[in-house]
Amino acid sequence: MADINKVVLVGRVANDPKCEDKGTYKLCRLSVATTTQVKTRDGMKDEVCYIDMTVWNKEAERCGTLLRKGMPLTVEGRLKLEKFKDKMGNDREKHVIHPDLIKFEEAPQPSNDFDDEMPF
Repeated sequence: MADINKVVLVGRVANDPKCEDKGTYKLCRLSVATTTQVKTRDGMKDEVCYIDMTVWNKEAERCGTLLRKGMPLTVEGRLKLEKFKDKMGNDREKHVIHPDLIKFEEAPQPSNDFDDEMPF
């Protein structure tokens, strides 16, 4: 049996993307929030899960330019374990999504800094 590492998320952008140009590549980090209703003693309750995502190169540019907090999106990709050191120098790990496909569920609206009134 073949192993499969496939993740599909439908949710909202949890924070404005943080993008960096590293010289030879571009990198963008953001989180996706998904909501599930769970039954509790007091009735139904929303349970929110935040999943970090790392996007590279052209897709990173696209996300950094067009995505904003609260926008709906669908992400298909794979889980990857990222290792890093925290501020105290301790070794840390976290799972993040490395997307193969990001679909914006609503068309991003370009900013319009002009008045709606016609000048003539």
